[in-house]
Amino acid sequence: MAIVGKPEKKSASEKDIFDLINRGGSVSTQAKSSADLELKEKQLSLRVPLPLIDKIATSIKKRTIRIPRHTWILEAIIEKLSKEEEAKNNMKP
Repeated sequence: MAIVGKPEKKSASEKDIFDLINRGGSVSTQAKSSADLELKEKQLSLRVPLPLIDKIATSIKKRTIRIPRHTWILEAIIEKLSKEEEAKNNMKP
């Protein structure tokens, strides 16, 4: 294994520093678009009975392509919400 010396720090010239300052920038803004809002996440703790966790693990193991348990739970939530939304739409005259 080759040992390489510590890289030398390059110091910026005064001109480079003033160029950077004069270039300016913009103030960061908060996400406002719906696409950005969809990417935001909220962390929550979830208490799940052990037998249910075992069933989830069994279901994940049966898949051809294994996915994280987190993804499986999110898929289950989305599936449940879709079913409820569909049932709600079918009840409307």
